[in-house]
Amino acid sequence: MRIAISTNWNSGRHKTAEEMIDEISSLGFDTVELGYALSRRTADGIIRLANAGRVKISSLHAYCPIQRGQTPTPEPCSICDLSGSGRSEAVSMTVETGRFAADAGIPVVVLHAGRIPMRRKISKLMTMAEEYGPGEKRSWWFRRLNSRMMSDRDRNSEKYMARLRMSLDEMLPVFENLGVKLALENLPTYDGIPNEPEMQYLFGIYESPSLGCWYDIGHGQVRENLGWISNAGVASRFKERIAGMHLHDVVYPCADHRMPPGGCLRFEAFAKCVPNGIPLVLEPSPACSAGSVAAAAEYVCKVWNLSGGRSAPARTEDHKAVESA
Repeated sequence: MRIAISTNWNSGRHKTAEEMIDEISSLGFDTVELGYALSRRTADGIIRLANAGRVKISSLHAYCPIQRGQTPTPEPCSICDLSGSGRSEAVSMTVETGRFAADAGIPVVVLHAGRIPMRRKISKLMTMAEEYGPGEKRSWWFRRLNSRMMSDRDRNSEKYMARLRMSLDEMLPVFENLGVKLALENLPTYDGIPNEPEMQYLFGIYESPSLGCWYDIGHGQVRENLGWISNAGVASRFKERIAGMHLHDVVYPCADHRMPPGGCLRFEAFAKCVPNGIPLVLEPSPACSAGSVAAAAEYVCKVWNLSGGRSAPARTEDHKAVESA
């Protein structure tokens, strides 16, 4: 199948890698993204199955595997952290994740760079959008609150971007040597960093092929629903630097990780925005049924004309087997 799937969908329901991959394979998927909720033992188990030809691995979502005692989350730390110790810890963990990926022959690491702490919360804006719908979301009150939120963010963004650049300066030479791409994911809320102009700024500074954007079209749809961007327009603008995509639908305005075609995302608008050969990873909520997951993959393949048996990019040819923990 052309579409891969994140192990975050079923990792919480199974105790072993074999059980997880058996369920995923039964739905027609032959490729997975290693999600951030995997233990070292389970991640190693999936890699052994990949070595045996049972499954392919398209990408790895930092931070995987989780450290002992750590709560599964994509943001246990931030490479934009203003504290020296916090940023250093995040850089160290990201580099460690990159080395784990390189040892397993996984070509892309997906990373949440971080968030700018904000006084104003997005929940009120989401509530307004949900109550009044798309036609009213640009009311005076909505625009006033939106403007204030963005002004708060802009006042604080420069120092966080400086830390982000400092971290990239340290990490990119390592990722280049490893032969692994570091892909910064777009986040759905206004506090996420980098946002679209900041991502464009980074690409103007860093021409390294080891830095890319991981475009999550569900996150992009949330941002469009709240009046910040044109989702397909941003994907088209970043097309040359997109290293992979997360695929899921959104029930208006902000309920993401639903399975298409049940939401408001127009997948047909992205047909020309998808670069050839990149990982396309379905990212369902664990609550999504197996039937809806399989149907979603078929739907996207049909809308994007992905027939023909093409599979997602496999692991690199020369990989080192990871020893069991």
